[in-house]
Amino acid sequence: MHDEAAATLPEKLIEDLEKGKVVLVTGTGMSVGARNRYGNDIVSTVQLSKLLAETAGFTYSGEELKRVMNAARPRIGDIRLSEIFRDNFTNCLPSPPLETALRFTWKRLYTFNVDDTVQNVPLKQRRQFLSFFNGLSSRREEWKSFTDLQVIYLHGQADRLEDGIVFSERDYAENAAFGKPWYDRLGEDLAVFLVKPTW
Repeated sequence: MHDEAAATLPEKLIEDLEKGKVVLVTGTGMSVGARNRYGNDIVSTVQLSKLLAETAGFTYSGEELKRVMNAARPRIGDIRLSEIFRDNFTNCLPSPPLETALRFTWKRLYTFNVDDTVQNVPLKQRRQFLSFFNGLSSRREEWKSFTDLQVIYLHGQADRLEDGIVFSERDYAENAAFGKPWYDRLGEDLAVFLVKPTW
């Protein structure tokens, strides 16, 4: 692996990367420095909760996102809700850490984010072709080769709200308990492969 990014990694981790033994798991930390379609920072969960509450005419008082969503959705409707998610989480520019991460070869990439930053990392900035899967609705597919990277959106995708979105730890636990195929795959990977968390 001839890349300046590798200089900061332990030698054993580099060896495991080259052998396809490392799974990348990303969360909000990977969105730091990313930008939405308007050039602004991608909103946090708290900021999204506040935006939804204000759009619905509520005063935001620190409630969790799922509660705000349940209260706001009947007022603003699905069309406006989709617009808010598209405006804030689609056509996003990836963060420098994400671009750096994709210079390496990974077995799989799981993300808890719903934005499309991974989809927008230029081909010249990464080592693999990307295949995308919605963790709440997509069928599980077996890994093919080192040239392909499976990207799994465990919490759903901003441009596919009809397939669901995970808003809380309870939502996540319920999906894991009900045997979602990609949640099962993550469990298997955690048991077998070295995992590199980034959140």
